[in-house]
Amino acid sequence: MPTSSQDGPPRVREALTGLVQHPLRAFLLGSAAAGVVSALVYWAYAAWALGRLAPPPDEAVAASVALVLGTAVSFAGALVAIVIASVALRLQQAQDRREDLQASIDLLRLLSEETSRFLTPYARALQSARKLLAVVEIHRDSFWAPLDRQRLLDPTYAADPAVKAQIDFVVPHLASIAAALRAMSEQLSLLHTDSHANPFASAVFQRTLGHRKWCTDPGGAPSGEVGLDALPTVCAWLELKARRLDVLAAAPRGDLLVALASARMLANSARTQHAEPFDDAAVRGVLLLGFLADADVVQDLRTGRELRSPLAELLHALASAYDAQRVRQALCAVLADHPLLAASADRFVALVPSPVDAQMQACLTRYGALRPRVRLTANGFA
Repeated sequence: MPTSSQDGPPRVREALTGLVQHPLRAFLLGSAAAGVVSALVYWAYAAWALGRLAPPPDEAVAASVALVLGTAVSFAGALVAIVIASVALRLQQAQDRREDLQASIDLLRLLSEETSRFLTPYARALQSARKLLAVVEIHRDSFWAPLDRQRLLDPTYAADPAVKAQIDFVVPHLASIAAALRAMSEQLSLLHTDSHANPFASAVFQRTLGHRKWCTDPGGAPSGEVGLDALPTVCAWLELKARRLDVLAAAPRGDLLVALASARMLANSARTQHAEPFDDAAVRGVLLLGFLADADVVQDLRTGRELRSPLAELLHALASAYDAQRVRQALCAVLADHPLLAASADRFVALVPSPVDAQMQACLTRYGALRPRVRLTANGFA
């Protein structure tokens, strides 16, 4: 008994669901039920009338049957009509949902295509920056091989077989760094062009790189401050640094040795923004890379200014310029008149992967927290 009572309601629900899903079957069953009810009414009325009086006239019996049958059939027809209307309503709602989904998919596709004019060259520029860091990371032993500080200014020291082998090994890496700088310049030039091709890419560009500043002056002079939205200036600066690295790679071994030793000295002497020492090999690799490209900054140490590597600052600014919240604000600003479209843009940003390499982002985030700088005083580096 407990089993039948538990199975009863599910079976009733299944039967009712079957009737809703098959309106014709419901109509036929309702008509059959109405016919049975009409027959029972006719037989009951006839038996009652025959038992008490004379047989009822045919018109009375027909009227009774018509009354019961007509009401039942009308009720069944109304029920079928309601069921058909509810099914049609559900179909219309399903169609509306499909259309809304398709519209969202089309909008996401549009946003992907239009914002790719910014994201693609930006990601490629960051990829070139990643190659810069990779050269120093992979060949760390070559760039940081031991040197005799007492003999750095000795002209014969560069001819030492061990030093000569080290310098010869570093030279092709300088060429790789110069090539990566040129590649980054080319991608930033494409970014400048493509980011102004449509309102979506332009809005993202202005809310990310357009909000960042970068200083070409190692000492941080206001006259050297440039907005990252001025990408032609950035590209020209990168081309200049690439040419200087080419010249350095072709220079005599003695000059290259002095440049490498100076870059290492500056990287090792850097302090945090609070004038504290730090121990982070990846950040020191960024500093070494920057001071190799900015070999002329050594002269500025004589003025007592605090120096930072402009190339290292540029890499940090480029990597930290992308922010999902700013991208979301940019797209929502373009679609401000269409709240539903803005909601789709919000979902789109949540799905877009960051164009910044995770390892590079971690390294440059630590760099941004330390903000290393170099300063020379009468008592030495401080």
